[in-house]
Amino acid sequence: MNTTAAHSAANNVEQPKPRSRFGRSKFGGSPAALIAGSIVTGLAVAFAAASIFWAIVRPEESTALYLGVFTLCLFPVASAGTWAFMVDRDTIVGATPNPEESIESTWYDNAAQTTFHIILFAIGALGVASVFTDVKLSLGAFAIASYVFILAAFAGSYLLNKRRDS
Repeated sequence: MNTTAAHSAANNVEQPKPRSRFGRSKFGGSPAALIAGSIVTGLAVAFAAASIFWAIVRPEESTALYLGVFTLCLFPVASAGTWAFMVDRDTIVGATPNPEESIESTWYDNAAQTTFHIILFAIGALGVASVFTDVKLSLGAFAIASYVFILAAFAGSYLLNKRRDS
């Protein structure tokens, strides 16, 4: 009997990855190493972003205070972003195996398509309205109003898709 072939076939079976609440790094290591790496990298990214903004703005006040406050404000988001970049999804307890095939992904795709068509209609309507009116708007006010309109259109479309499929 050839036990070597059977033994090597048994070793080629992929073992399930150990799972934890925060997952494990794509680069190897424990969950604690992933969290520590995310915190350190997030701090570095936040400080780099604060330094770039400081170089652009050049405030008159204390440089250390500006960099410290700006870094502390960006730190949570930067740490979460670096964690998301470094974590292996397959090692998180309760993570959806194929999120791109979920019903929520379908709702998102449908809402994005519907929102695009709403934007096309709205731009056309604004073009026609601009022929008949002489409204003066600042670019900032128009940008904020456009963002709110697009966000409301997307949210409404997403919720309608969700209600229709539920």
